[in-house]
Amino acid sequence: MMRKVLVFAGLLALQIGSAAAAEPPAGEWLFSKADRFEGDVLQPAPAADAIYLGKTVTFGKDRVDGPGPLACGGATYDYADMPADGFFQGYAANAQLDAKRFASAAGLPDPSRTLQLACDTGVFDFHTAEDGALVIMMDLVVYRLQRQ
Repeated sequence: MMRKVLVFAGLLALQIGSAAAAEPPAGEWLFSKADRFEGDVLQPAPAADAIYLGKTVTFGKDRVDGPGPLACGGATYDYADMPADGFFQGYAANAQLDAKRFASAAGLPDPSRTLQLACDTGVFDFHTAEDGALVIMMDLVVYRLQRQ
């Protein structure tokens, strides 16, 4: 019995260890829009809050070139289908908003294909909008990134 358990554990470890890492999104991405939620409605963010607007991000194999905390090394990528309740680390639920209305206001399908970036400055979720843009909330500002 012990031998079967060890063989199974070894095969499982081999399978987990051989899983290919997810590829980063190609190209350069522009922070093209910055909004804040007023209730469950998006309104343009004040210029003082929209500090990344007009800046770009490039996702590399093991690093990200971009502004602020997005400039990081040791980057790894994964993708998940995230339900509306999980968008922006559960912001809607924490703010007592209806998650589906919140998602709709941000142009996000429910669920949304989500790029999960982990690197040496943190963990970031980029949700894929219906138009192909990436959407991320940073410092309570909802940014849309368009591929250039």
